[in-house]
Amino acid sequence: MFAMGVAILPTSIQAEGLDWISDGETFETEITVTGGWDSMYLAEGRDDLDEGGLAYGEISGAAGPFSLGTWYASATDVDYDEWNLFGELGLDLSDSLSSYVGYTFLTFYEANGDSEDHEFGAGLSFAASDVLEITVDYVFSDEADGSFVELGAASSKELSDSLGLRSYAVLGIDFGYRTEAHDGWNHFQLGIEIDYAMTDLVSIGGYVTHAIALDDIDKEEQSSGSEIGDNTAVGAYVQMSF
Repeated sequence: MFAMGVAILPTSIQAEGLDWISDGETFETEITVTGGWDSMYLAEGRDDLDEGGLAYGEISGAAGPFSLGTWYASATDVDYDEWNLFGELGLDLSDSLSSYVGYTFLTFYEANGDSEDHEFGAGLSFAASDVLEITVDYVFSDEADGSFVELGAASSKELSDSLGLRSYAVLGIDFGYRTEAHDGWNHFQLGIEIDYAMTDLVSIGGYVTHAIALDDIDKEEQSSGSEIGDNTAVGAYVQMSF
């Protein structure tokens, strides 16, 4: 089950000593609270649960280029819970190019024992046009001692003042992050997201996505004897921003 949090009203933070980031600007802060459901735990093209989906809650806050948040999820059909604590610094490199670096602490609660991980991420985003964005995302897992790269393209369109549509394609490449024995092309994923602003503070949304297994997953299936295959997931959420 997910839990909604207590929101903090917007305020301002003077960026003293951070002129290299802010050029002396005042940071406006925003708090976002999200609760949602996913039909499966789809990660790197795989369903990470034996069956069922996830219910989750997230609280995040942003002040200028800095963001900090926490995410908790519980499986609906099996004994699995996960808690994340994450932080990120995002910088605009030009009018069309932006970047970020981030860190996530993860704790996994499972029937066969708890475990932890530390992940370090970075990425670039290029606005190729008013509707097309090209992205590159990298993450390194301390527990797996491996990394994963995603190359993405996304297109966003405002259908009305309150209704938005986003479509995307992602190509995943594994470097020991998911499989120690196999590296290379992992999966190709297509998705559509829709978001509806009910009020200035509250929005609802949903998505459908389909992941196609590539060479890394095919080799994992052959070596493990397990069936991973292609996966389709759907989800929905409600979000409050202050």
